[in-house]
Amino acid sequence: MLTDGLSGRVVVFDGAAAAVSRLQTKPHALSTVRRILVAQLGITFALALALVLYGRIAAYSALLGGMIYTIANTYAGWRIFSRKQGDSVHGELYNFYRAEFGKLVMIGALCAATFAAIEAISVIAFVGGCVAAMVAGVVGASFEPANCAPPRQK
Repeated sequence: MLTDGLSGRVVVFDGAAAAVSRLQTKPHALSTVRRILVAQLGITFALALALVLYGRIAAYSALLGGMIYTIANTYAGWRIFSRKQGDSVHGELYNFYRAEFGKLVMIGALCAATFAAIEAISVIAFVGGCVAAMVAGVVGASFEPANCAPPRQK
């Protein structure tokens, strides 16, 4: 909580929602999301190609794991950045949580469907593909400078 310097009233500051709001106003926000998704796809395909040496099952298991995470992450990125600007901070934060929850539900449903539909699957390669895509997303996002500091008072 901060106080307004002019009137002395208390202003509630929600850092996460304000950071999302600032990110949505940046013109390069969608290019950042695209760069992260391309990195996830690239690492997924590279891992699947490397696992061809261990067998076809390991390769397509890693490909499926990485693609499931990337598809769910694409949904979350679309959900977060497709909203119009000017919503309230609480509305943006609600949208962010809804997108992340939807991503988790999609990952769970797609993983369950994969394990139910495909008998010959390498669990280690599948989880490895999922984790590799997750790490690629985190590393890709960490190279983006963020300004998440609360506004300064005068």
